[in-house]
Amino acid sequence: VIKDENGKIVEIHCTADLESGNNKPIDGRKVKGTIHWLSAKYSSDVDIMLYDKLFTIPNLNDMPEDASYNDYLNPDSLKKLTSCKVEKALADAALAQIKESWEVHLQNCQVKTPDEDMNKMLNIWHAYQCKMTFDWSRFISYYERGIVRGWGFRDSMQDVLGVMHALAPKAKDRIKTLLGIQRSSGNARSVYYPATKKSEGGDRSDDHIWSIFSVCTYIRETGDYAFLDELVPWEDGGEATVREHLIRGLNFTRKNVGDHGIPNFLNSDWNDSICAINKDGKAESAFVFFQAAHAAYELKLLFKHMGDAENLAWAEDYYNWCRDTYSILWDVFDYGSYWG
Repeated sequence: VIKDENGKIVEIHCTADLESGNNKPIDGRKVKGTIHWLSAKYSSDVDIMLYDKLFTIPNLNDMPEDASYNDYLNPDSLKKLTSCKVEKALADAALAQIKESWEVHLQNCQVKTPDEDMNKMLNIWHAYQCKMTFDWSRFISYYERGIVRGWGFRDSMQDVLGVMHALAPKAKDRIKTLLGIQRSSGNARSVYYPATKKSEGGDRSDDHIWSIFSVCTYIRETGDYAFLDELVPWEDGGEATVREHLIRGLNFTRKNVGDHGIPNFLNSDWNDSICAINKDGKAESAFVFFQAAHAAYELKLLFKHMGDAENLAWAEDYYNWCRDTYSILWDVFDYGSYWG
């Protein structure tokens, strides 16, 4: 052992005892320990992340009502070690694993056009963006990381559509989680907090309808019709099948209409920024009307394909109601043109 003038070890001269690698040398010597040596010249530099608990208390539900999540954030939840050395083969294997995982993800949908830039956008960057959006559900920032805001019901139900062809099982789990914050009335809570598994908000006119598009897309992609019979809890107690969640959501929309028979705007429709227009509770949403009509059409196709006569009759009646109400949304001028 070679030390400098301050007693710091600067060199170690040693002999490699290859027989002791398995702690069982032939001559019976007892090995007290094995050191894993790395070649500084042929190793790779990496940063190592050491993760600990995000919060300083085990259950955020025990947090006082006047406290903030920020009061319990663990300042040591992440430690970064820089300039660490690892076997080059280990770094190469990690890179190969990442490449393989993305190849598997991307191969499910490949588009070929005469434009190479278009191909890269559709086959790589679009798929990458959709997966990142699904993984983080828009809460990677401070504002939307699942603590301050949580998962938006409508946002996350839309996000699953972008990965359904590649991550159908994960998309299914996300759909079930979100259906779990739907009330038995059919309306859904608007925000779900993954950290506490609590939800809040609601009474939006469009949220609960988005789940129909997500479920129908999942079934078209996988053929998993049994998903409709799986039980999912209501946010306010009890449980029902996925099918009943979808039907009850559309029935909620049909029951809550304004003076013209168009779905009530409620707290907001998709465009949250114009929520103030319904201060007197009389605003009606053409957007939600067409959304509900399209959702009923999707269910009509699904129930017809399944041979589900009872629910097909319900979906056809709902769609016919939309057709009968459709003309109310237009003003007819003398020259016969229709203007929205």
